[in-house]
Formats: sequence, structure tokens, C-alpha cells
Amino acid sequence: MTTPALSPSDTPFVFLHEFPERPSVLAHPPQGLQPGLVFLRFDVSLNEEHVFLRLLHEGAVAADLGERAHHYNLLVLARLRLDDAQRGIDSASQGWVGMEQLSRMLGLDPCHINIHIHRARRQLAQALPPALRHIDVVERRRGELRFGPYGIHIMRGARLEALAAGLDSAAMPASAAGACNRW
Repeated sequence: MTTPALSPSDTPFVFLHEFPERPSVLAHPPQGLQPGLVFLRFDVSLNEEHVFLRLLHEGAVAADLGERAHHYNLLVLARLRLDDAQRGIDSASQGWVGMEQLSRMLGLDPCHINIHIHRARRQLAQALPPALRHIDVVERRRGELRFGPYGIHIMRGARLEALAAGLDSAAMPASAAGACNRW
């Protein structure tokens, strides 16, 4: 069940009633709100100049995040994690890339990449339900970073490039498959 609502800036968006109130401390997501059920759908132009991002939860569009420069950084990190998953690398080691290597790949200064990551995190934190805000879209360890545990749906032009449920498993939830087929 959804209820249309208006933000203070009068921009329409939808609240989903299924999300529980934000607990003060959340060590693990509650049952039914697993990161694998949250997909980031990237709609990428053929020349990769434009990257639009949508947040899908349990098969429905939870938020249209539009086109932003920092979405391309997320796309590159998602592709790196997918490549490692397809090569059979264990989930704990998938997708890690050094900041200097990512800087060369993107042609951006590491400080600029950090700004993009901050913007992506802030944008997703505003779009995610409170119970899922603790799941980081970009994970970090000393000198390296990677795409978080979200499901990935990449469309390049009209062609499906990649579709993967939360990257710790190979199975895609049926509800997410239905959402992907509607696009």
C-alpha cells in the first residue's frame, strides 16, 4: 500500500507503509528488509554520458534518483563487483579497488571521487527507508572501496547489461524479476 505525499519542496514522492519506524540501534536488518531485495537500477546511455538511477524495493520503484554525475562512479564500482562475482571470487573479496586505480579509471582526483561518494551516500540515505539506511552503498577499507551489497540492474540503452540480486547470492527475488520485466 502506498500513499502519495509531498515534500517541503512540493516534489512528489511515495511513502511505502511496509517500512518500520527507524530503531535507535539496528545491528541487522529485520526479516523481509534484506539488502538483496533492494536494487539500484542504472539506466545508462549508449555513450555512457548519462546515468540515471532508480531505487527498487521488493519489485517496485521506491525512488527515482534522476541523473547525477556521482551515479557514474557507482556504476563503475557496481560493474567491478559484478565482474568479480562472475569470475567466482568469494563475496568478501568481490569488487575491491584501490582509490588510485579508481582515480585513473574515472579520470578524477581522489578528493573529487570522495565528494561524489559523499553525494551518492547522502542521496541514497534520503531515498532509503529508515530500516535500510545503515547499509552503505560504497564500502571502504584502508585505501580501497567497493560497491555495497545491493542488487544491481544495469540497462545500457534498451539492452539488459547485468542483473544480480544482493551480491552475496546468485538468485534474484521473484518480486524483483517482475519489476525488471515491467521496464
